Amino acid sequence: MCFSVKKKLAPPKYVSSITGQELGPLLQTQFGVDCDLSIGDARFMITTDAEILRFLKWYKDPNLYIADEYDCDKFAWLMRAAAITWSHGKLPFGYLVGTGNMERGKHWFGCHAWNFTINERHEIKFCDELGVAAPKDRLEPAFKITAHSLDI
Repeated sequence: MCFSVKKKLAPPKYVSSITGQELGPLLQTQFGVDCDLSIGDARFMITTDAEILRFLKWYKDPNLYIADEYDCDKFAWLMRAAAITWSHGKLPFGYLVGTGNMERGKHWFGCHAWNFTINERHEIKFCDELGVAAPKDRLEPAFKITAHSLDI
């Protein structure tokens, strides 16, 4: 039997911080005030897009997508859990459920769950293991969606 041991990823290098009070208006401006928003901590540490990309290239969920069983919410929750573990809970790496808004365009999709983060310029970036809201292993600048719930 052959086993593959994944090399541990060095923790992120932080460049600044942001408070939960600063995050609230930033997220509401992007996603609207009508979504269910939960901000779990008083302060988060901020890293760069390059550091998040390092994490995304390292992180791989070995499970297969199975509709209504092991689907987008499980992929997004587990990626978020891995990012929280990697950063010891310091990184603003969120989970959201929403709907893409551009009618049959690039960002049109039905209800979906994926992740987001905040970089050093306080830009919101999407990441998605399934490649729906953002290309796999890449960051996508946040675009207009109908957000149903956010947790960070």
